Parts: sequence; structure tokens; C-alpha cells
Amino acid sequence: MSNAIEYSIKSLGLFTNKKGEKIEFIEEVMVSIKFPDGVWDIITEFMVEYPHKALTYENNYDYDVDDKDDIIKQQTNIPNYICVMWDYENNILEKTILNDIAFSTHEKQNLMWIDTIKEKNNWKKGEHLYLDFKCNCDGAFYVWGHKTKQTKTHQLYINRDGYVIRYYPNFKKYIITQDTKDVEYKYKKADCMYNDLLKISR
Repeated sequence: MSNAIEYSIKSLGLFTNKKGEKIEFIEEVMVSIKFPDGVWDIITEFMVEYPHKALTYENNYDYDVDDKDDIIKQQTNIPNYICVMWDYENNILEKTILNDIAFSTHEKQNLMWIDTIKEKNNWKKGEHLYLDFKCNCDGAFYVWGHKTKQTKTHQLYINRDGYVIRYYPNFKKYIITQDTKDVEYKYKKADCMYNDLLKISR
């Protein structure tokens, strides 16, 4: 028998801020559920091992000499950005990765490649790692990692506990989770296999 994670959400009530906007505070609760023998192995083979091992990574060290974050990266041998590549003619893999980098999606994401991004950016527990993306060709996307916030909005960030926090452009609620004390407007913990498995492993 193996564990998985099920999410439940409880409303803590509606509040009005100084601008007169109605804000709903909700609490996200995660509870363990059980899968029958063999089922979890099938899930992890597809959602974890298959996409994660099917990707390749290429580091780019073309630093911007005027950028403070790039200067720090150069001193610590961290890539300026990482190119993540996959076989886009593989329909299953293509669908999985495109769902990962489509930030308008409300489907469960995979995001297992985040582990490699954390490693290559030398992320350590207790730090934030802010991530930006660009995808302008088939079979590849680019990831910039920053230890300090560079803009008002980053597409993803890794919180101090290692979980992936995602920006939801149309999300207008504050989220209070039991795993982080961070309260962010329009940000919430990503619904993804990476976060699920991180939770299970602790």
C-alpha cells in the first residue's frame, strides 16, 4: 500500500479590504489516502519516472555583467538559464510537459523537472527560488532562476520548504496553507505530482 494526497478546502469567510474589495480567506488542507497495491507504482512510473527521465537539460552561462543576480550566479557557477528539452513527437510526453508550462491550466500538473532546476540553481532549504519561463520553439523551454525577487510577478517560485508555488492570473483569493506561513495574493501551492510526492516523503 502507498500514500497519495487529497486536497480539501475550507472557507474561513469573506472580508472587505480598505478598497471595498471582497476577499475570501480559505484554508487548504491535505490528507493522506491509500491506493491498492500496484496502482501507485503505475502512477509513479508514468507521472514521475517516465517524464523526468525523458527530459534533457542544457546549462547556459551567458551572464549579463550588469545584472546583480547574474554576478552572483557567475561567482557560484550557477547557470544564467537552463534549457529543458523533450521529444515533442512523443504525444504523451508532449501533453504532460505542455500542461506543465501552460500557466492558464487548472489541470493537475507534473513538474517533476523542478527537482533538477533546484539542484542546478543550488537551492537550499530556507531560501526562495523565483522562476521565469520562455517557450518559443517545439521541444524546449527555458528557465531562469533567481534567489531574489526580480519583478512583481514570477510564474513560479520555490518556497522555503521546497514546495512549488504557482501564480494564478485569475486567482483572487488569499491562501493559507498548513505547510507555509507565506500568504501571497494570486499565488497558491501548485496542484502537481511534485508537491504531492514531496509531502508524502516527509
